[in-house]
Amino acid sequence: MHHRDSFDLPPNATILAYTTNNYIAAFRFGSAYCVQFHPEATFSEFNEWIQQTRTDELELYENINIDKILY
Repeated sequence: MHHRDSFDLPPNATILAYTTNNYIAAFRFGSAYCVQFHPEATFSEFNEWIQQTRTDELELYENINIDKILY
């Protein structure tokens, strides 16, 4: 995810989503749903972030295809 952040899940957590690099993107812990992304971001904001960051850390973002992101 962001800048290669990673973490260990708490016991009994359930992975709901992960990236192609096997970083945990979302999980559930009891009644809490936890995400490692920005669900509040609009498509336009996300697109701007990707365009700005893509050149800084190309290896992290080279597989992102903005046209295939569902919103």
